[in-house]
Amino acid sequence: EGDEAGDAEPEYQALVEKVRAAVEGGDCEGAGSLIPELEAELEALHAKAREGEEQVAAAQEDTSKIKEQYLRLNADFDNYRKRTEGEKESLSKNARGSTLEELLPVIDNFELARTQLKLETEAEQKVSESYQNLYKQLVETLKKLGLTPIESVGSKFDPELHDAIMQEETTEHEDSTVLEEYRKGFKFGDRLLRAAMVKVAVNAAPAAKAEAEGVEAEEKAEEEAEEEGEVEGSEES
Repeated sequence: EGDEAGDAEPEYQALVEKVRAAVEGGDCEGAGSLIPELEAELEALHAKAREGEEQVAAAQEDTSKIKEQYLRLNADFDNYRKRTEGEKESLSKNARGSTLEELLPVIDNFELARTQLKLETEAEQKVSESYQNLYKQLVETLKKLGLTPIESVGSKFDPELHDAIMQEETTEHEDSTVLEEYRKGFKFGDRLLRAAMVKVAVNAAPAAKAEAEGVEAEEKAEEEAEEEGEVEGSEES
């Protein structure tokens, strides 16, 4: 039955055949009576075609909406993934920085012990060598974790990196040059873990220098005046 329904001619085609047969048989009246029925059938076909087009347009619109929703969800998921990765990396970095900061006193103790070692015997020398190797391994490990020492001696004083606990007036070094380092400073990436404690060179201020030169000139003038007075007194006598 299904094959027969599929093989059956469309109704409009049967009407067309009837009109053709009536015209060929000279039955114009019969052919004319079939025209309204044929037009109605064609109108029905146009209506079905329009309905099909509307369904196709609706399906395309639904497809576009689904695609847009998919792209939006995919973008949201990608942003979420990146944000999560960034937060995870930030937490990991902060944890490492805090751990390194807690290890700084250990480095201070190593530095202090090194300055207090007195190497008088061969046994003490071996202890010192073992200590130096251990300290070197510790420093290398901390460097791999991102710990960076702050440059101090010989560099320009930087209030963001250095803590000036002493000053020394001098003309042998440029103003604000770091002369000594009392405690090392360290950074972890862009994060300052601890500022370096340093002594900074301070050149005499121009005004103070000019004042000192003025006082010196006055003292010299007074000395010269006194010498002239003594000479005149001796001549009169």
